[in-house]
Amino acid sequence: MESEPPQQAIAGPYMALVLIWSTTPLAIVLSLRDMNALWALALRMLLAALVAVAVLRVTGMRLAWTRQALRLYGMGAVGMVLPMAFTYVGARHVSSGLISVLFGLAPLIVALLARFLVPGTLVRPLQWLGMMLGLGGLAFMFLHGEHLVRAELMGVLWILAGVLTYAGATVGAKRLGPSLHPLVQTTGALVLSSLGCLLVLPLAGGSMPSHWPGMVSMGAIVYSACFGSI
Repeated sequence: MESEPPQQAIAGPYMALVLIWSTTPLAIVLSLRDMNALWALALRMLLAALVAVAVLRVTGMRLAWTRQALRLYGMGAVGMVLPMAFTYVGARHVSSGLISVLFGLAPLIVALLARFLVPGTLVRPLQWLGMMLGLGGLAFMFLHGEHLVRAELMGVLWILAGVLTYAGATVGAKRLGPSLHPLVQTTGALVLSSLGCLLVLPLAGGSMPSHWPGMVSMGAIVYSACFGSI
């Protein structure tokens, strides 16, 4: 019987994950100070892909090009580009804190979708209880706070669209079957995401930036690329 990992080994990565998830929405809002949302997203995806490819080469791993790998890359790209596109558009209308709160729904939606769409997925009673408590906390914040007063409804709807597409793509990747090494799968998805952004950008009407983004915006893009995407 395998022994469970010590709590100290779990606490570190968990705290890092919470820190990244809570600060990435702020980085998104800051990156939009000097750039169009579509250009900021495209630059983020391109930088993230370059960094991921470099890390992959340093570690001695290579991208796989099998049919299953391409499917996983494609589903991963969908789970990156669409949610982020919706989020970047909505971020102009809502605060970074509200974005974090709304994306707190993602694990709940993933668990619910996986329960019915991924064979063999079980949700234990305590997990259901945890999801209900989390959902109740989000509802309490909306009903007893001022978030809906300050936020434009359209911005909230854009963010919720991002949450739903992220959850759907996550479950879709699970349904595809065996996955690759996380770094390989992430790198492949980022490469496809960056190419997709560059191809869609001219068609989406994103005007070329008239000046290079300031230090705050550029720093936010680099942070979101290196920590929020990889």
